Amino acid sequence: MIMSNPHRIAITGASGTGKTTLAEALMQQSWFSRLVKTMIPEGSRELLKSLGYASFDNLTRPELREFQRLFFLRKQEAESNLGSYLVDRSFVDVAAIWVERDTFDHSLEIQNELVIPCSNLAKKYTLHIHVPDETFAFYQNGVRETDMLLHRRIATRVRRYLHDWDLPNFSLESSSVEMRVEEIFTEFEYRGLIIPPA
Repeated sequence: MIMSNPHRIAITGASGTGKTTLAEALMQQSWFSRLVKTMIPEGSRELLKSLGYASFDNLTRPELREFQRLFFLRKQEAESNLGSYLVDRSFVDVAAIWVERDTFDHSLEIQNELVIPCSNLAKKYTLHIHVPDETFAFYQNGVRETDMLLHRRIATRVRRYLHDWDLPNFSLESSSVEMRVEEIFTEFEYRGLIIPPA
């Protein structure tokens, strides 16, 4: 049995940890697709390509900041009028990337330009499924930044925001997609998002 309230599920974590693969696997599960009908694609690769870039490593710092502002606005619009959905990047990720990659040497006022709205928008999610960077071998797809220290800082920042913003979340422990799906099913049962038949 599926609970009837709208469910907004976000998969969160650093780039290259398997968020999109997991999101696609969840949407193939009958129990999950009855709960959540829509998957919102992450979208950064498509936006980057539309701006004429092949990789984030090709952007200057000012260009990265403009990209992240535009990405935030597009993400906000994509999620604004939907009920239940799954998204493979949370506003937590948007804020973490903004601070650790784009504005790490800027004032708190400039950082808060996106951090504060991201904090407010992240609270609309029913649950954050956190994919830790330690459980997955990073895959470089030619688009992501090549700076591994940056990805680790982003991963740390994501964990910090999940805690500091008091967001409903749980962290996966498994590395395989199949076991991650099982973990999520168990967690959803525990939280009462799905109720097994009597």
